[in-house]
Amino acid sequence: GPAGEKAGRTAHRLRREAGAAARVRHPSAVRVRDVTGEDGLPWIVMEWVEGESLRETVGRGPLPPAEAARIGLAVLGALRAAHAVGIVHRDIKPANVLIESGTGRVVVTDFGIGDGHTEDAPEGFVAPERASGRGGPASDLWSLRRAARRHDGRRPRPARPAAGPPAR
Repeated sequence: GPAGEKAGRTAHRLRREAGAAARVRHPSAVRVRDVTGEDGLPWIVMEWVEGESLRETVGRGPLPPAEAARIGLAVLGALRAAHAVGIVHRDIKPANVLIESGTGRVVVTDFGIGDGHTEDAPEGFVAPERASGRGGPASDLWSLRRAARRHDGRRPRPARPAAGPPAR
């Protein structure tokens, strides 16, 4: 029936997107180890990163500017690598950036897998064009900028609504 067809399309899309995410090669991009399935459901095997999210780190207090810059540049590098292979992250926010214990390695997670969860994203991290169903690499950079403003503990200013289509 329709529910089974929708589940099949969703599983196919997840497999395709996870396979694409596996092509992202950068020290700050989470590594996808395998994309497989069982009983028609996709399984995505990713590296385990021991550490905490940037959201947790910033929750303890503002970051020193040099550390904020180091993290931002690492995320930017991972996004650049993703964009180079046609992947748009679609959900850049502090909760999707991990800081590895012991090494301090910055790891961006959730590359282009799923729908980007714009309805679940914290206010202020979704680019206006992404919230209205459009978006691309520039949307990722917009979200990174918004997340970077959190390094000093401030909430980003509210986003302006996306402009509609040009009038005819």
